[in-house]
Amino acid sequence: MKKLFLTVSALCLAVTAMAEAQKLTMTTSKAVGTELTFLVNATRSGVTVDWGDGAVQTYTAEKNSGVLEVKGTVKGGTIVLTAPKYLTLFAAENAGLTSVDLSEASELVSLYLQHNDIETLNVANMAVLRDLNVCDNQLQSITLNASKNPLLENIDLSDNPMTATSFNYSTSNLRYLNLGGLNYSSVSLTKAANLDALIMPQNKVKTLTLTSMGKVSLIDVRGNEISTVKYPSTGLPELQQLCMDDNEVKTLDVSASEKLNTLTLARNGASQVVLPTKSTLQVYDCSENSLTFSSLPRKSYKPSVYLAYSPQNPHDISGYGLNEPFPGGLPWLTMNPDYASRGDAQYQLDMSDHVGGSGSSSVVFELVSVGKDGEQVLEKASATNKTLDYSNVSGKITVLKPYMDLYLRLTDAGYPDLTVTTTHFSVIDPTSGIQQIETDDDLNDAPAYDLQGRRIQAATAKGLYILGGKKVIKK
Repeated sequence: MKKLFLTVSALCLAVTAMAEAQKLTMTTSKAVGTELTFLVNATRSGVTVDWGDGAVQTYTAEKNSGVLEVKGTVKGGTIVLTAPKYLTLFAAENAGLTSVDLSEASELVSLYLQHNDIETLNVANMAVLRDLNVCDNQLQSITLNASKNPLLENIDLSDNPMTATSFNYSTSNLRYLNLGGLNYSSVSLTKAANLDALIMPQNKVKTLTLTSMGKVSLIDVRGNEISTVKYPSTGLPELQQLCMDDNEVKTLDVSASEKLNTLTLARNGASQVVLPTKSTLQVYDCSENSLTFSSLPRKSYKPSVYLAYSPQNPHDISGYGLNEPFPGGLPWLTMNPDYASRGDAQYQLDMSDHVGGSGSSSVVFELVSVGKDGEQVLEKASATNKTLDYSNVSGKITVLKPYMDLYLRLTDAGYPDLTVTTTHFSVIDPTSGIQQIETDDDLNDAPAYDLQGRRIQAATAKGLYILGGKKVIKK
């Protein structure tokens, strides 16, 4: 990623033969007697500076020098820098500047004003501006227009008290963009086909739209509110670093990013990360999510520098074949009445997508019962002992006895120090404890649910259902 100063040769290309005198008028809060340093591009004519007392000092560069260092002492609140021609670079970092008038500096290619106290900045007349850094100022707004500033490549607006809620800049020239800490709720970069680095941590963006950014190599969007990521049709093949900690991403697909070496997704509540088959990750931090081992690289592609995957929140399995919970209860699975029925989908908790883990069939599932006497690891049934607690056929689990509270514990041969658990569920035997209901006059107003947990009308319901917290059958 390229930013900061253009090379001297690039600066020279931006200079026109008919260049006019350029002038910057600045105000500073620095006390009289304070020494300041500015940087400008070196030219044969040099520059002059009025440090605030009306006197003019001349500065010229040494032969073959590309950048001229301008040092002086503050003698008043208003400083004026003038160049007879060819002023393409100006840098004033930490100079206490409160305002900069650029109306007579239209030939600037690179402008660096970071760490000042500038409240407003007008760049509307700067048609050849390529580099703009105004990070850590007091800007409440700034207008960048693709028609008036068409050549901008590197933009850093970070750490300003912006009042705007959105950022929109559409040009294919953009290479580097830093919008960190600006509280934007939306960022639109519809033509950023050549963007290399997108940096915007600590904003309020909910949808990350990357559809035009097929060449991006660095994305840092930590501390937003992102729940949706929109990818280019080809994915992100050039992506090398992706930092998405502290968002709301549930599923992340970076399978097309074979150059990815750094991925951080901590504290998102994510349930799935799809990595490239041959992962090149060196740094991987996906801790404090709800992931299983299927979101880890295969054991032969373990991150070589840093791995943080523990702890994980219990992986949510409510959508894996469980029924909706009854009021005050857990999601539930219908008990398998017979070992021979273990292939019947209506009895299955389908964890087959998580069997592979970090290698072919490397995940071991344990079914754990929670009761008043603590936890108990249940026993797996087999063809020679069909009366044990549960069956597991390639991750499709059926339970052969009723239980009030169960969860799965997963371990992986490729990552023996890690353990993943799931959310809890119950197993209900729909044929046990059924009451025959001949009249339901007293229960018509009680909440009733079918065996899928859906609310039904008790007065008109027939067959097997849950009424008043009990299994009943009405003919």
